[in-house]
This record gives sequence, structure tokens and C-alpha cells, in this order.
Amino acid sequence: PFNDLKHAFATASLGTTSDSGASNYHEGFRWFTKLLVGRGFRGMDPLTEFLDPFILPLFRSYLERQIVAGDLSPVSANTLISAARITLTTIKNIKGYTGSDFINCQGFDADRVTDQYRPYSSAERIRISASVDEDILHYNTLAQPYQLTGIGEDPIDQKGNLKPGCNNLDNARWIFENKLGCSHVGHDQKDSQDLHTRAFLRIVKRSGTGLREVVEGWGVHYMIDSNVITPYAIKLAQITGLNADSIKLLDVDDYEPKHPLTGRPCLRYWKERSEGGKLMHLDIFQADITWLTTSQSKAISQIFEDIRALTSSMRDSAPEAVRDKLFIWQSSAPTSFMEIKSFATGKQSALWVAFAAYAKRKALLDSAGQPLSLSPSRLRPSFISELVERDVPIREIQLIMGHKHIETTLAYLDRMDFNHIARSKLDVALRELHESAAEAFDQGPNKDDEANLIDVVNLDGPQVVFKTPLASCRNIFNPPELIKKLSTYVPGSPCALYNMCLGCENVLLTASNLPELFAMERDYLKLMEVSRIMDTPYGRVVRENLALLDGILHSNSDFTSEELAEGRRLSEFVDTTVLVDGVGM
Repeated sequence: PFNDLKHAFATASLGTTSDSGASNYHEGFRWFTKLLVGRGFRGMDPLTEFLDPFILPLFRSYLERQIVAGDLSPVSANTLISAARITLTTIKNIKGYTGSDFINCQGFDADRVTDQYRPYSSAERIRISASVDEDILHYNTLAQPYQLTGIGEDPIDQKGNLKPGCNNLDNARWIFENKLGCSHVGHDQKDSQDLHTRAFLRIVKRSGTGLREVVEGWGVHYMIDSNVITPYAIKLAQITGLNADSIKLLDVDDYEPKHPLTGRPCLRYWKERSEGGKLMHLDIFQADITWLTTSQSKAISQIFEDIRALTSSMRDSAPEAVRDKLFIWQSSAPTSFMEIKSFATGKQSALWVAFAAYAKRKALLDSAGQPLSLSPSRLRPSFISELVERDVPIREIQLIMGHKHIETTLAYLDRMDFNHIARSKLDVALRELHESAAEAFDQGPNKDDEANLIDVVNLDGPQVVFKTPLASCRNIFNPPELIKKLSTYVPGSPCALYNMCLGCENVLLTASNLPELFAMERDYLKLMEVSRIMDTPYGRVVRENLALLDGILHSNSDFTSEELAEGRRLSEFVDTTVLVDGVGM
């Protein structure tokens, strides 16, 4: 099996000069074939059948799961990715090979990989959100037009010296309003020959209060530096789940309140292309577009509006490379004072550093009372965590995350360790079941109840039916094979993602579910009628969902015609949550 692939790894290893180097390619082949077997290949297929353009990112994702499960170290995974990358290049260069190009992918950061899928707890997310909302309100207030106070007096006499007894902040404010044009002064003006500028800085220094604190205390921005911009970036990461690269490379016009094809608000973001490390802004049909819910859209629109207002005065003088970037600021560092910078053109870790500095500056604490490690990589799973906690169906999470296959979403949620959420939901369900059973026991059994009890508690069949608003799961302790294949599944344990997918073989649908299902179908069909959604990459998802609903409601339906007619009638009064990449109908 996989004989051609084995030869390719062996050929690629010829460039190594040591036995350990050759061993890396042997291990690379072993792990690579594990991935292929898991995807259903048996090894007798031509290379072009299983080496699609995304095979290297898929291999990285597979290794990532092994790292999170503790079966592989990040260092070893990097070695395996390197061996696979060189082998794929070797294959591409084989004369006569007709397969596609391969999309490259990065390796693993040993310090971050085990942490990046761990969402913040609910309490931690609330603390982060409250902190950034407080700062955003504060900075938006400071951005309002300054109101002159008229307090103080000119503290400089005719000889250019400070008048006795005039060394106070009221008089510094008089200079600020009457001589400095209500604008700050700083490191670039400390050697100024202007008497009032020098007097202003001397008075502020003698006050024992920092220049920023003094100026902001008067109700105006000291300067729009990274301290001011960072809370807006954190807020955007929280409400969209975008990764770090997408956030730092956003342009100031990447938010569209009304997409020309669908009429929906959307947020365009950047993506690394297959040609290599170069980042290119994709056109409207090839772009990664996150479709936004109404509440998301309002919050994102406000962030873009706030940032534009804060940075408008500096954009014309900004370097061309950063002029159109959303997140730009003036540097407050002494060595680069007032230089205009951006996350997009700064160091690779600039966004990480800014987020970490914010948490330290605000003294944010985690649930254990320790300093909170705030990073963009954990805000994405935290965003997904909120969706899970709010019982958002798995198919909607799939769309929001942009996964082509639902199995990818299930594996992602499994790696993010949402089992504790599932366990808490299961605990509530078990308590309710126990209370109902205890109540029924107190009332005494009767023949009608006895039959129902046997149906529900049958040791030789399904154990307990767990219910959620849309459907019910008939066998939570015997989930489908795709759940059992997850790395963290323990035989005999309940399904960690129970009843979140209409396509699951264990899902039970009753006549009471029909109104919402008909409403979902209605809104999907309406979406096709009023938009060109079928011409986008999401058209396949819409077709898939309509086919699923058709099997339930029309062709080969298990419901009677009377039940279907009643369900269709009642659907007129149902508002659904039909989503396309997170956008509610």
C-alpha cells in the first residue's frame, strides 16, 4: 500500500546526510499514511487521487490533533511537516506528474500549540469584555471635541521665567488651551525653544503625574498610540472569532454593510495564497467572507467607525504601506515618537505583544486568580465556546467556522475540550430525569406509564432520550462512528456533541419539530430567490441542507400527510435561525 508515496519519501530523503535525517522521512511516511487511511484511502490509488492541493494543511491539522492529545511533541511534528513538504515538492517536480500544486503551511510554535485551542472560561470572557468595553467608551469620549475651560493664567513673566506661585496644573492647562492649540507635546518637543512649551513640560513633570494621565484627565487624547487601538482589536477578535493574521491585515474598507450579491453585511479578510508567503487581497468571488449576524454587524460597524474617527487625522501622512490598514497608530516610544505604525507591517508577534501588554496593564486575572494570558489565538475558540454554550446547532457552527465537512467541525470542537460543557449539560439532563422519575414513583405507577417507562429505560435498547428544542437523541451512549473516532472519546461515555446535528443517525424528530423544519426550508428557499447565494461557495451547503430537509419533509417522509400539513401551517408563525456562515435570515 502507498508504494509510490513510499518511493517519493525515500527519494526526498536522499538529500539528507545522516541516518537520523533519513529516519525523519520514514516517520513522515508513517504518519502521512495514517492520515490517508483515516480519510478512507487504501493505498492502491494513484498519487493524484489523494494528494489534493490542501493535503499539507490537512496533514498539519492531523498532527495538531496528536499534539493536543499528547501523542506527539511540537518539535517532532515540525520535523514531520518538513519531511512531507519536501516530499510533495519532489513529487511535483517528477516529469509527467499531472497533479495540482500544493498549498504550503507553517509549523508549530512549541510554546503556544497546547494553549491555542483552550477557550477562556465564561467568567474570564466577561472580564475581558467588560475591560475592553470600558476602555472603548473612555477613548470614544476622549475623541469628542475639546471644550475650553478658560481656567488658569499665563505663568510666564515678561523675562520668560515662571512666575512665583504659578507652577500648577491649572496654569499648564492655560498653556495647553491658549498656546498649544489643545494638542499634546511630548518627547519630540522636550528641547523646544518655545518658552510656553518648555514651561508646560516643566510644570507637568513637577506635578508628579504622567503627561498622558494629565492630558486625558482634561478630556482629550494624549495621542492615538497602540494602547488606544488595542482594545478595539481585542473586541473585534471576540465578536468575530477571526485569527490573528486576519485581524492585523484588515483594511479600513473591509466592512461592507450591504454585499452587492446578497444584501447582507459582511467582513472581508485576508488569506495566505498557495503561491507562497505573499499575502494578497482576494477579489469578491475568491475572498474569504465572513457573513455577519445583525448584532455582530452593528458591533463591527461601530468598531470600524470608531477606528476611522480616531485615525482620520493621521492617514494622509501615513506611509503608503499602512495608510489603508484598519489598525494604525502613532508610536509613543521615545526612539520612534509619532511614527505611524500598523500591526500589518510590524513584527510578526506585534499583535500578541499588544494583547499581552493590555492584560498586564489592566491587571486582568484568570479563574484561578493568576495574571491572565491574553492572546488572539485563544479568542477564536472562546468565540466558538460561546456558540456551544448557547446551544447553537453544530451545522451553524460549521458555517461560522468555514469548515467544508462537518467532521472537521466535530474534530475541532473535540480538540477544544468542550467535554466539560457537554458534561454539565448532561448533568442537568440527568437531574431532570431523576426528578421526573422520583415524582412518578411518589405518584405510583399505572399501566399507561409502565409502557412508556419500558420504552425509555430498556437495558437492551436505547437508554435515555435526551431532548433539546429541535430534536431528541435516542442513544447518547452509543454515538455514531465519527464521534467514536475522535481522539478524546472514551468507550461507554456519552456523546460530547449530542443532538447538535440533524444528520446524526441517533436524532429523533417528532411532529412537534415539523413547524420549525418547514420554516427552515422556507427561509432557505427565500434566500435562494432573493440572493445569488448559490453562486458562492456556500451554495453547496444550502443544497445539502435542503436535501436533508427534503428527506424529512417530502420524499420518503415518515410523517403522515396530516402531520405534515399541520406542521406547514404552523411554520408561518415560526422565526428560524437559518445561517449562512453565521448570518441569520
